[in-house]
Amino acid sequence: MKLKLVRQLPQEGWHRAICSEIVDRGLVPTEYGNMHLVRFTWLIVPEDSSETLQIRKPYNATLHPKSNLLKDLSAWVGPEELQNEFDLMKLKGKKCQLKVAHFEAEGQTMAKVEKIKPLSENLSTGEGVCPPNSNL
Repeated sequence: MKLKLVRQLPQEGWHRAICSEIVDRGLVPTEYGNMHLVRFTWLIVPEDSSETLQIRKPYNATLHPKSNLLKDLSAWVGPEELQNEFDLMKLKGKKCQLKVAHFEAEGQTMAKVEKIKPLSENLSTGEGVCPPNSNL
């Protein structure tokens, strides 16, 4: 008998989130050769639920100008913070806004982090900001 894990996906759109885990996966064999990877995990508490949802995003551990890690960190903490050496572990426990998108893979609907930005002090509903959520 085969068991299937069923996870609730966060809805598409903007959510308040908190970075709960950053894992340095070290050198991992990929189709492009060995890559140094890190994985970020965020916790989201949707407005219509009290259940905490988890979403992850893997990155190549590089701040190369074309890297996804640099793009997301620049949007989240600001490019001025990244001028010198930056300790990724400082982001654990840091709040943000995540834009979640859905996609199909292997016959299943999956969720991914599409964009990251700082948690605004002046939140309102609408494009680019997430609705207030007292849990985060």
